Amino acid sequence: MRVVGFAFLLTVVALPARAAPQDPHADFSGVYLGIQTDYGAGGGGDWCVCTAAPFIADATGGDGGIIVGGHAGWGLRLAFLVIEAETRLSYSDISFAEECGLGVRCAAQVQWLGEGLLGAGVVFGNTHIAAGVGYAAGDVRASTNVALLAGHGGTDIHEGRVYTARIEQGMSGGWRYALEYRYYDMSGTNEIAATPVEIEWTSHIGGLRITYELPTRR
Repeated sequence: MRVVGFAFLLTVVALPARAAPQDPHADFSGVYLGIQTDYGAGGGGDWCVCTAAPFIADATGGDGGIIVGGHAGWGLRLAFLVIEAETRLSYSDISFAEECGLGVRCAAQVQWLGEGLLGAGVVFGNTHIAAGVGYAAGDVRASTNVALLAGHGGTDIHEGRVYTARIEQGMSGGWRYALEYRYYDMSGTNEIAATPVEIEWTSHIGGLRITYELPTRR
């Protein structure tokens, strides 16, 4: 998956080269479509039942992973202010784990993410600085290496919030580059061997996105 993400990134970087230099720059308004690739890690919650106080325990281990997906949205520009509404759908291989001692390990993987966001930003020349907040849902599969429970992991939907911040550069032909940071705070219940286990997933994610503004009729 990491090789795919790298190839995806190269494609993203090459796309705007097709735009003619004389084309007008993106103005951060109207309907837009785009793609993004990110890297992140995270995870939390005492879901191995390793402590007597699971509500305060926290697991932050994990291998991280790549997120690759697409986004679509609409922006309204009012002078230097931009208001946006956006949806995203992404594939993820972010994994995280909790070591419980004595060789016991609980692990989980976020397999996909869907998001709906509202945001606002300001424009300085051809540069756009924006922030947003929204709803996020993802498919999380949990498992353990305990012999009696191995193979009894469950996949369930987790829901929560996502916060975003980005700096974006308008290019010719309606293309836009951006560096983006996202923070997820999602929780859910997974069943392992018919036992419901609470899992809190938090993650810091950063990456590159590219967006194309659809031409508007004059």
